[in-house]
Amino acid sequence: MTIQEVETQLKKIDENITVRANENSDLAGVYWKDTYTYISMPKDDVRPKRTDMYCDSHGVPHRGFAEVVERVKAFVEQIQDPSYMEYLTEEFDDDIEQYRANLEKERKLAEQSKDTSSEELPPDSTQPIA
Repeated sequence: MTIQEVETQLKKIDENITVRANENSDLAGVYWKDTYTYISMPKDDVRPKRTDMYCDSHGVPHRGFAEVVERVKAFVEQIQDPSYMEYLTEEFDDDIEQYRANLEKERKLAEQSKDTSSEELPPDSTQPIA
């Protein structure tokens, strides 16, 4: 199957599913809206089932179409569960709070080091030596 055929089939599960080919590898990723689903497949030829001979350039077996469909169904069920979305939102809010706190610490440290570095130098040390 081509990527376009796979995407058409996956849109029957949920219309928000898209498949995007990665220009830098031999894989295509499955997305729900703009969220990567951690499901990938070969971008050139998607076969019905996983086999030992159906591998990427590193020898890792590719997912077959049947496995992709199962994983997409499970992902769509999970992402549409209100409690899961609430969990993600809480995690995101916690991450934002931590990020802001770290930025504030870095800003204060930068200000302190700027203040102490200017005190350590004599006033004329920035002038070129004649």
